[in-house]
Amino acid sequence: MTERTSSIRASLRWFAIAIVALALLGAVAEFAIEAPHWADSTRVMWRGSSRPGHIGAHFRYFQGNDGRPISGTAGKTLTIRYDLEPEQGALELHLLSPEGDAIWTRSAAEPELGSSTIPLPESGRYWVQVTGKKTRGGFEVNYQLDTAGPH
Repeated sequence: MTERTSSIRASLRWFAIAIVALALLGAVAEFAIEAPHWADSTRVMWRGSSRPGHIGAHFRYFQGNDGRPISGTAGKTLTIRYDLEPEQGALELHLLSPEGDAIWTRSAAEPELGSSTIPLPESGRYWVQVTGKKTRGGFEVNYQLDTAGPH
């Protein structure tokens, strides 16, 4: 009976190892097919949050980009409220057009709190993006597309 129990445990161990290996292989394959928005970023001790209309994070070190897409319509406006808190380095906040061009930017080497309303020149998928430049600190960004205006 002991040999059989030992054999079953060994089989279960190998089964568990195979499941973990397949899960890791799946994660690597997904990453290789479509890299996430932060793939070229370095993040140390990153605590971030994201929900529709909000991105935020606090970190020990951030070099790279963090952003979220938003669908916009020409003639509408996007209101962005931001709290950029670099303790070291700098943070940049961008609104990127559907073509990837920055149509609005705020740069901060010191803490900056503010808001801005930006008219959208065309319909498409925009990006609200924060760029860390060897930064320590944090940021909170809330954004909202207007519901009125031309249709």
